[in-house]
Amino acid sequence: MNKLGHILFATFIFTAIYIIITNFMTLETPKILIAFFIFIIYSLLPDIDKNNSWIRKQLNNIIMGLLLFFTIISIVNKDKIALIIAAILIIAEIVLTLIKHRGPVHSLIFGVIASTPLLFIDPFFFFTGLIGVLTHLLADKI
Repeated sequence: MNKLGHILFATFIFTAIYIIITNFMTLETPKILIAFFIFIIYSLLPDIDKNNSWIRKQLNNIIMGLLLFFTIISIVNKDKIALIIAAILIIAEIVLTLIKHRGPVHSLIFGVIASTPLLFIDPFFFFTGLIGVLTHLLADKI
């Protein structure tokens, strides 16, 4: 399925879940909007293993920007931690090119790992991200 298909399917699922959830709890509008944004991004996230996907291109831009930033910081400040971060970013970029499409990032385990940082913000967002990934996996089966 392509990007638009994943977004439309995720929007449909998010709306259905929202209707069900609002019968049990009230959510503030900003939290709903943030959750929707997370849901859409995470519904596209498993396609980071596809070189020409939109999400992969965005991730590549972010990695290259961070790589440039940390490389400059490591040179200017002679900061070893910034150099280590730059090396990790290079390794991450290499690993992304080696992962085959519909491989390890198209899994529940990846969904849990990718969503875990959201627990530090709000457990609701963790479940939003996880369900977003699951929506992607379900849409790929359709």
